[in-house]
Amino acid sequence: MISIDSTAHATPPTTQKMPCRGFLLTMGGYNGTLAAARDLGSQGIHIVLADHLTDTATYASRHIARRLQCPDVTDTLAFMAWLLDFGKAEPGFVLYATCDELCWLMDKHQIALSEFFYLYQPRQGDMYRVLNKKSLHQKCVELGIDHPSTWHVETRHPSDEELAAVHYPVLLKPQTQAGLMVQIKGQLISTPAELREALNPDTCRFNFRPSLVADDPTVATPLIQAYFEVAADNIYSLAGFYAPETDTYLLRASLKTLQQPLRIGVGLCFESRPIHERTARELRSLMDAMGYKGAFEAEYIHLKTEGRFLLIDFNTRFYGQMGFEIARGIPMAQLCFHAAQADWDCVRALAAVDKNWDHIALWKCRIAWMLNFYVTTLWLGGGMSRRQRADWKKWSASGNTYDPIFAMDDPKPARLFIKKALTAFIRYPRSTIKKYFFA
Repeated sequence: MISIDSTAHATPPTTQKMPCRGFLLTMGGYNGTLAAARDLGSQGIHIVLADHLTDTATYASRHIARRLQCPDVTDTLAFMAWLLDFGKAEPGFVLYATCDELCWLMDKHQIALSEFFYLYQPRQGDMYRVLNKKSLHQKCVELGIDHPSTWHVETRHPSDEELAAVHYPVLLKPQTQAGLMVQIKGQLISTPAELREALNPDTCRFNFRPSLVADDPTVATPLIQAYFEVAADNIYSLAGFYAPETDTYLLRASLKTLQQPLRIGVGLCFESRPIHERTARELRSLMDAMGYKGAFEAEYIHLKTEGRFLLIDFNTRFYGQMGFEIARGIPMAQLCFHAAQADWDCVRALAAVDKNWDHIALWKCRIAWMLNFYVTTLWLGGGMSRRQRADWKKWSASGNTYDPIFAMDDPKPARLFIKKALTAFIRYPRSTIKKYFFA
């Protein structure tokens, strides 16, 4: 077994001459991984899936040529040891991050990984600075990029003076999702007493793995950010691919129109939107300032009445609705595959097709089966009217639609997805009822 030493090797990935074997994917339960498998598989690229699970949607995809079982990425030492052992035995695969945890690990061990894998990511250290919402927010302040009011506290027991400027309600957010013991997007706080309890180390819900805290001792203190009720259905995103080596900056815009749960949750439905030019320019300047390149998704709260776009998050990996951008003409995984090998002619050729894209035409993204199930349960639970349910079902079935799970030429992932959802409903009825039946 190879020992893990992030400074042990010095061969940059772009100078390696090893033949490319294909693409190594991880985290098969994520929609972004499935989207990447279909994007790469459509071009006949050899795909290996490494995961600790064998019942994921990507595992069931016909595009996976080989399936390997590996340690859970949350067991960071075991996972990295496995990854380096695999790379030594079979050098030449492209490796790209599929979750925040892997973003952090690939950043931390970039030099060691680059000896065996083709990588396309920022310089070592830059990725974590983008992953960390505190440093991202500080860079936004420096560049004058609009963002929600954010308060930083240095300890878990801040003084009354430190909290005096906070205006409620607020969201308490972890600095990063990487290394988080329990994945939580945020916690809604309405009073000073609630905030103090939530910040207390004994009751705080945001706890990180010791290995991340050892790298960044300040990560344990959450961010306090202004809460906007309109964010439930006004999250605007700019997503795409950036390769400064070829001046390639590809963008698609969308609006999150429904999330689950409704107040603070994961996006369920999206619609395409025109690109806001000023926001796009500022986003590129932010990536340049932080040294970022590759696939990305930036999320904003759109305050329509004020004409403002407030940056709240920046994803540095294959993200959940990445297939929506692929369906709208940006072959994200293919671009990462060729950029990792420094095949800039292929990158330029893929990017050239983007010039003819119609950014005005309306496209919709939804998991049709899940949307129908969700609006039906909300209606039954009194969280949605009959008319609203009918409107969502009509919306789902009309126009240019994309489904991140179901595909005519790759049906097995959808069958597995539905089976797992129904099994969870039966196995965990109390949590399922709370999640699906109430707004």
